Amino acid sequence: TITVSLAPSLSSPQPLGTTITWTAKAADTHVGTLWYEFSVGPSHGSPAVVIDFAPGNSFQWTPNDHEGNYYIQVIVKNETTGEASAARQSFEATSLVSGGTAVVTPTSNPLVALYSAPPCSPGDNIRVRFAKVGSDHWTYTPSKACVDGQSMNFYVAGMLGNTAYSMTYEISGQGGVPLIFTTGTPAISQQSFVVVGPPPGTPPNLILHSPLGQPSTQPLATDLQGNLVWYYSQPVNALTRPSRGGNMFVLTATAPDFSHQLIRLIDVAGNTLLETNVARVNEFLRPTGKKITGFSHEARLLPNGNIVTIGYTERILTGVQGPGPVDILGDIILVLNHSLQVIWLWDTFDHLDVRRKAVLGEVCRNSPPTPGCPVLYLAQQANDWVHGNSLELAPDGAIIYSSRHQDFVYKIDYGNGSGTGNVIWKLGKGGDFTYYSSDPYPWFSHQHDANMNFGNTVMTVFDDGNTRILQGGFGTTSRGQALNIDETNKIVTFAVNGSVGQFFGAAGSAQLLPDGYYHFGSGLLSARGWTQATDLDANGNIVYVLQSHFWAYRSFELQDIYSYPWP
Repeated sequence: TITVSLAPSLSSPQPLGTTITWTAKAADTHVGTLWYEFSVGPSHGSPAVVIDFAPGNSFQWTPNDHEGNYYIQVIVKNETTGEASAARQSFEATSLVSGGTAVVTPTSNPLVALYSAPPCSPGDNIRVRFAKVGSDHWTYTPSKACVDGQSMNFYVAGMLGNTAYSMTYEISGQGGVPLIFTTGTPAISQQSFVVVGPPPGTPPNLILHSPLGQPSTQPLATDLQGNLVWYYSQPVNALTRPSRGGNMFVLTATAPDFSHQLIRLIDVAGNTLLETNVARVNEFLRPTGKKITGFSHEARLLPNGNIVTIGYTERILTGVQGPGPVDILGDIILVLNHSLQVIWLWDTFDHLDVRRKAVLGEVCRNSPPTPGCPVLYLAQQANDWVHGNSLELAPDGAIIYSSRHQDFVYKIDYGNGSGTGNVIWKLGKGGDFTYYSSDPYPWFSHQHDANMNFGNTVMTVFDDGNTRILQGGFGTTSRGQALNIDETNKIVTFAVNGSVGQFFGAAGSAQLLPDGYYHFGSGLLSARGWTQATDLDANGNIVYVLQSHFWAYRSFELQDIYSYPWP
């Protein structure tokens, strides 16, 4: 029998914006490892999972939406016996608003503030606008529907450090009394950036970066001049993708055990909104006979709120990529529902030709560790067969999957969750399409971040170009590409095919901007230890470059910290 108790670090009530650490204490009369799942819900509703089952027995919670009574629940499960027991505690969060006057409160991130507005009339919508004092370039938080009798609270983010900002709430275009808030000193160093060319667009556009190495792996955002306007307080392996409202997915995948390899969804204040781990995912996979050994390169929200991600998987096979047994590293695409349960999967070993080795023969090794590779469990070296790096839900409900080491982008029959998993087509040299171009080597290779735009008709992709440059000898630089895709006739033509000025041998991202420009995160320039964010015009000409003295997995040009894709 499991006995469990749950206690907060601070007694109830506490004002909104206060971080409370909840700690569970459990004991079991049976031998086994205890895992903990934490959920939060309003007193009148059902709890929603925030932290899925994992060894950690504590959970940090920061109520920030509405005052009221909440309850926090922990379920403790014996991983050996399967027995489980729960405990629940109620907690009251109180309003920061007093006397009907708005208030701005600092948060633990000195570049993020919590703005609290007085209650507004149901049926109205409210948002906060803010600008540097003396500037008329307003930034707007997302709107919220007014709730009867409750204060309205917003995280304000995307601000320079040690700078005064004017903030006010806005209802139907009518603003309240402006408040002045001065940001603090960031806890990370200002990075060194070099700007080449005038920044396109209208301020306050910004760039979200996912650093990969020294001096830090903390995600950060800058304005187009390279000035820091946001950062996440914790180092991660990668920031994979921003979502609307300022939420972002991060991966942490270097822990020694599966239960600490995480997918985490955070808000702009750095609060954890959802989190699961490899070990928990493998519990769902166990009946299928499949297993993942880490999360790989991508996690993003689907329009219905489900999560799509990639997991590494290994198999020892004989006679397919060599005469003897070979450890082969593949991918499993996973879709998780709102409760973080696996509801759909797609395994490269089931659907792709495993006899087709990595185009450039890439391998992963445990010693010394190969950059960009997971820990191997079946052998000390594996053929890095597919190396998937991006997923997207196409407008017709299929999944677009980019495989770097196959030099292919695949369209997979997902059918919004009811598809067969069959490969509909593969795009790349030797694939299902014909290129109409005078370029001697039009095909992308070792590409990243394939995304469909304008329905299914235009694909943006970053062409790292490894095969074209290193094996084919065509050109010396990576390219940003926008491809016209004729799926009916299997024809591809260029909308844009522009050099980004250097050869970036790994990572990268691709994005269509609303003014017809294109943004390309250019990954890793190994020789110089830096990356760059590059904007091309509709003719493929470089119009803006922000060079950064660190490596980066991806970068995204945003209208503000809350908006992606561009509205």
